[in-house]
Order: sequence, then C-alpha cells, then structure tokens
Amino acid sequence: MPTVGELLSEFFSNFLNFDSKFFRTLRDVFVPGKLTQLFFAGIRKSYYAPFRLLIFSSFLFFATFSLTKFHEEIKKSIDLGSVTKEYAQKMIALDRIDSTAVSVLEALPEEKRADAGLVIDSLKAFLSTDIDSMHFAFMGGEKWYFSTRDVLLLSPEELVDKYGITDFWGRIAVRQMSKTIQNPSNFVFTLIGNIFWLLLMLIPVMALVLKVLYWRQGRYYIEHLVFLLHQHSFFFIFGTIMLGLLSIFPSLFPWGVGLAAWYFFLSMLRYYGQGVLMTFVKWGIFSVLYVVFGFMLFSGVMVVSFMVF
Repeated sequence: MPTVGELLSEFFSNFLNFDSKFFRTLRDVFVPGKLTQLFFAGIRKSYYAPFRLLIFSSFLFFATFSLTKFHEEIKKSIDLGSVTKEYAQKMIALDRIDSTAVSVLEALPEEKRADAGLVIDSLKAFLSTDIDSMHFAFMGGEKWYFSTRDVLLLSPEELVDKYGITDFWGRIAVRQMSKTIQNPSNFVFTLIGNIFWLLLMLIPVMALVLKVLYWRQGRYYIEHLVFLLHQHSFFFIFGTIMLGLLSIFPSLFPWGVGLAAWYFFLSMLRYYGQGVLMTFVKWGIFSVLYVVFGFMLFSGVMVVSFMVF
C-alpha cells in the first residue's frame, strides 16, 4: 500500500505535468503553424490533443463572453429593439390620446369639436391598425396574420389554438415565432451557443478545400483537418483575450480581426511551405470559400436554432 508521501508525490507530479502541458500548449499556439508541425513530427504527449484543445478553447471563449459586458449589451439592445417596445410605445400613445382628448374637445368651441373628434378618431384608428398588422410566413410557406396584442400577450399554445393552426410544422413554426418575439434575446443566445456545432460542421468541409488547394503536396486529409483544429483553437483563445481588451478599448476590434487574418496567413505560409505570393492567393481563395460555406451552414443552424430553442 502506498504511503501518504507517495500519494502526494504522485498527485503533484501529475498536476505539474498537466500544468506544464497546458502552458506549453498555450504558449506554442501563438506561433503560427507550430502545433501542427510538432503534431505530425510525432511530438504529441507534451501538448493537448487538437480536438481537446478546440473544446477547451471554445469553452473558455464562451464562458468569458458570458461574463463580459457584451453579453448584457447584446441582450439589452435586442430587447429594446423588439416588437414589445414598439407595441408598448404605441399603447402609451393611445392612452395619452384617450386621457387628453376629453379636455382638448372641451376647450374647443362647439362648432370645431366635430372636426377635432374626427382627427382624434383617425389617429387612434391609424395606431390601432398599425399595432395589429403583424404577419408571419415560415420559409416562404403559408402566411398567417395575427393581432400583435395576441402575439405578445398569449402563450405560444394559446396563440396557435386561437388562430386554428392545425398543421404540425405550422404549429411548431408559429409557437417558435411567438417565443422569439416575446423574448428575442433567448433566440440570439441560443444561436450564439450553436456556433461551436457550426464549426464542427465547417472545419471538415474547409479541410477538403485545403486538400484541393494543396493537392500537389500529396498530404493526407487528416493533416489539413488537424491544421484547422489548431487554427480555430487559436481564434478562440485570441478571441478570449480580445473580449477583455475590447471591454476597455472598443476601437481595437478591427485590429483584432486583422491580426487573426494575418496569423492564419502566416500559419499557411509556415506549415505548407509555399511562396508568399502563392500562399496569399490560396489564403484569399480559402477565405472567400470559408465565408460562403460558413454562411450556408449558418443559415441552416439558424433555422435549427429557431425550431428548437
């Protein structure tokens, strides 16, 4: 049976080994292309595995994001710009018209009260019509018309029942529309939380793009995949640092984007070993396709987020 001293020695040995692996990985991830080169050179035990590093760095980024002012600012800006605020403002306007109409009419001469009453009634009718002019169509399908008051005040189940929506997908879509309008920030943060799953779909696709761009080098697909896992791990770690800096210096955002792009270019230059001009051309092609495929996948993730949040 091991002694207490031996157990403590083993514990601190394992802890220091983890600690050194963590900080070594964190240090070398900032050197463009280095982790991927070391990985395929067989130096792996001293560093985090690529996928494990991606999970850790993404968790670090989203955890930091939830603690910064940006989380609350996004929620506040979304909620303040929602239909709920617009509806409340119009209801306040209607209440003010009702509260002042009597005194205004009483202050006017008898012969002018009828005309003034028509103006007030027209204004109230305009606001009421504008309030109740909401419609919704899911993915270009059937269009439904709703009272804004009902959308904001009724529960999703009450809404679909009141308007007699019986189609299975229609009921789901209208329920989710109601939840989104009543609490838009929940939908947005669900979408943000699904960014990780978006990347899990995007990275393998973009690894195929790199396979095509560098097909003459005869590299295996796994090499491009690991390269991109390391790249996205860096982006998450760098993004975590930028979250802190942007809280103090918001004007640094363009510099952060530029540095991330420059890092990726240097990584391609160092790992694939081609000339500056050829690497720049392939970096440009890759960047454009990244945006295109990313937008396509993001659209799909947005639909899924809408249906399940």
